[in-house]
Amino acid sequence: MEDKMDQTDNLIEAYLLGQLKDGEYQVLTDFIRQNSVNKQYFHNYTRTWSPKDNPEVEHSWEQFKSKLSRTRTINKYFPKKSNVSGIFLRIAAILILGLFFGGLASFIVIKKLNNIENTFVFNAPKGEKSIINLPDSSKIWLNGGTNIRLSKNFGITNRTIILNGEAYFEVAKNKILPFNVIANDINIRVTGTKFNVTAYAEDNLIKTTIKEGTVQITPQDQKSFKKFQLSSNQEAVYNRTSSKMVLKPANVDIVTSWKNNVLIIENERYSEVFKKLENWYGVKITIEGKLDYEPNYTLTIKTESLHDILENIRFITPLKFKIEGDQVHVYFKVKKS
Repeated sequence: MEDKMDQTDNLIEAYLLGQLKDGEYQVLTDFIRQNSVNKQYFHNYTRTWSPKDNPEVEHSWEQFKSKLSRTRTINKYFPKKSNVSGIFLRIAAILILGLFFGGLASFIVIKKLNNIENTFVFNAPKGEKSIINLPDSSKIWLNGGTNIRLSKNFGITNRTIILNGEAYFEVAKNKILPFNVIANDINIRVTGTKFNVTAYAEDNLIKTTIKEGTVQITPQDQKSFKKFQLSSNQEAVYNRTSSKMVLKPANVDIVTSWKNNVLIIENERYSEVFKKLENWYGVKITIEGKLDYEPNYTLTIKTESLHDILENIRFITPLKFKIEGDQVHVYFKVKKS
């Protein structure tokens, strides 16, 4: 038992030092997700751990723990010197801690991309959410299954974010250095505002919803559509297949409810609902069978389990389901003519 826990301690230390390998990351993730005792052990270990034999790193770690005691947000402050890459890999890479959001352990993974020099990735796995404070005072919420990419010079020579997934942005104003979000086929440009973007790589629709301020949307290929400008309580929906953009009024509170750990689904098609359930609960849902109609659902999810939600859906739709770990099988009962 001691050997096993020693191995776990070594994995957690490697994680904190940014030295965890891909296979080891999966082992550590499985350990944390196994039960609440393991999750608390990881939480306690990271709160009491400190790097050894490096006063500079130890000082930075103590500063980070001090910040952590006042907030549950993960902070990443990029040094504003030209040698940021070395400092970042030595110090900032260790400042990675599980974010306890609504009772779920969330993790930020940061790594240097092999094919894009001086570029870093922040990732929120499915079933988890994360908050990032950027050095320009902007803030980003990441929904499950989301990653963003930014350069080491973010806030110095650019404020560009490459997004895959769903994120809510609160952008600090800076007229000299606009904030850009590249979301698959579109580019979103702002100087300071609050907005939500849904742009999962596997989805056909890209949605940009504005809470405050204005944004400007342009196509990546410069041919799909002309420039659009959106203001508060508007939503732009871009169809990647038809290359068409549709503007419409938006209920921002519903669209952004996920960042407050509440998922509100209002009259959405069942296929879209199951995608959201996958990201919300961190599972893979396989659907078998086909109905002779496409039901729409309206749901509000706070602390309900996936089992409870599927039971509610079962009352209005003829289906059976089986939950096996993170694999969920849904069987539609096809009516025989």
